[in-house]
Amino acid sequence: MKTAAILVGAGVSQRFGEDKIFRSLGGAPLLRWTMEPFLLSKSISTIILVLHADRLLLAEPFRNMPKVQAIVAGGTKRQDSVRAGLSALDDEVHVLVHDVARPCLTMDLVERLVDCLIHFPAVIPVWPVKETVKSIEGNGRVQKTLPRNNLYWAQTPQAFQRVLLEEAHKNAVGGKENALDDASLVEKLGVEVHAIPGDEANIKVTTPLDWILATKILEGKELS
Repeated sequence: MKTAAILVGAGVSQRFGEDKIFRSLGGAPLLRWTMEPFLLSKSISTIILVLHADRLLLAEPFRNMPKVQAIVAGGTKRQDSVRAGLSALDDEVHVLVHDVARPCLTMDLVERLVDCLIHFPAVIPVWPVKETVKSIEGNGRVQKTLPRNNLYWAQTPQAFQRVLLEEAHKNAVGGKENALDDASLVEKLGVEVHAIPGDEANIKVTTPLDWILATKILEGKELS
């Protein structure tokens, strides 16, 4: 079955302080590193890039790369951007949605997610929370300490049967909630989301400190 990868990077990088998608990371734009495992994976047939409307011109050099089917403008919310990516697909049956800001993804994780779609309609990679987590009120008062043994960071790519993901996004149209990931929209349908071990190095570059860490993770690696 054909599987597409929708790479979402339509934000404005407020917490980072500047646009990071096309900033050079280890000699290549961050976006290029993010694309690499999808370009190499035999399981991925199509890549859709969803970027901020102001960055589409900068993305033109990527348009003729293998598997890149479309480069489209995202929306004001993340779910708007994913929906734009879904609209650009052809006949792909499965979909992986990935944050462009995660350039340290491995092809192994991509392949494991695709394999799991044979058995589950929705699959996400997760990593255990290592630090103590507190629930805190707006005034700074600690409400309680959350048990860490069943808490995990959700990563991307998140993998879905296409029809399921489309239904989840259709259900969210017109809603006021700003979903933080696609799995949460699927959960609202009452569909089980299966979790598999992710990768500790699969970090999201949000702050300048994350950039330094990503540089170290990718040090010595080469692009195809």
